[in-house]
Amino acid sequence: MLMTIAILLALQAIGHSLLGETTMIRPLLQGEVPALLGSERFAKDTLRTAWHATSIAWLTQAGVIFWIALAETPDASQLTILRGIGCGLALSGVWFLLATRARHLVWLLHLTAAAVCLLH
Repeated sequence: MLMTIAILLALQAIGHSLLGETTMIRPLLQGEVPALLGSERFAKDTLRTAWHATSIAWLTQAGVIFWIALAETPDASQLTILRGIGCGLALSGVWFLLATRARHLVWLLHLTAAAVCLLH
């Protein structure tokens, strides 16, 4: 089950980056963006970087879950890491659920992944 969750989270991260760039970031950056530190270019670069940094963080999270899934019997430190990731996924899932009024379905993936990580 952990392996499946890791793969789904990795696919989510890749989809977030690719689809988000084409459907959200590019259109947003076509218009005017308030200047940060005196530069509109800096503001646009910061927005794009933050978007993709989220994808990188999710991909890293998936990689750690995958690594733990490879262990025949995870040790105490791996289980602690897994539970920490599970707590983060639970918070993220609840945030997406409430903030989007359940319209963005990633809440379902994050809460399912959280349950798998916390109950493993």
